Amino acid sequence: MSTTKRWDEKELSEYTPADLLAALQELYWQITGAPGEGWDKFARLIPTWMKSGLDVPTVLNAFVLWLSDESADHAPEKAYHLWDYTARAEKLRKVVQAARRKKKNLVPSRYCTGRIHIGGACFKVYDFATAISRKSDGECWLSWRTAAKWCGINKETAGLAVSWLVKNGWLVELVAPKFGREGKGHYRVVDHGAWVRAHDASGCVLVAPDRVDDDDPPED
Repeated sequence: MSTTKRWDEKELSEYTPADLLAALQELYWQITGAPGEGWDKFARLIPTWMKSGLDVPTVLNAFVLWLSDESADHAPEKAYHLWDYTARAEKLRKVVQAARRKKKNLVPSRYCTGRIHIGGACFKVYDFATAISRKSDGECWLSWRTAAKWCGINKETAGLAVSWLVKNGWLVELVAPKFGREGKGHYRVVDHGAWVRAHDASGCVLVAPDRVDDDDPPED
């Protein structure tokens, strides 16, 4: 059985010229909505570019910048023009890397809770699920009707909120509702700490490690 990885299953550092071409074709399709023609001419340039020291992230960024330039001819056979965008692409990559390094040195504030990430009716349902799960090791049975009643919302809104919470990782569906919209589902409530660990602190209020226990919440 073959274990060869597709281009979209590889790390960027593992890309061959053929992988990079496939990634660029996919980007082209996603941005322009068309497959384009004339890739053969462009394909011959890719090995040369990779040997010249241009790394894959820079080429990908330059490609997006080229396609984003409304004054440029976006035919694939003209893609050699993306060389003109490599300086901006390299600068962009360095800015992103610096931001990531900075983020790695920060931690979520103790004032960052689920309320920071969840809004409106979704938070009402999450808060209710959290309350009724406290005596059951973080698990609860929940129906749209009950959630709507206790959260002051209609059943349709409650159902959408439950679906959003499951999709975004705040509820784990253990048993799907057996009787359609009126039936109860069994869920595990994911607390903020567990959610942060699973989502790399995405969207959290971040502070320096020595300020995590400050009495005053962080200010903008």
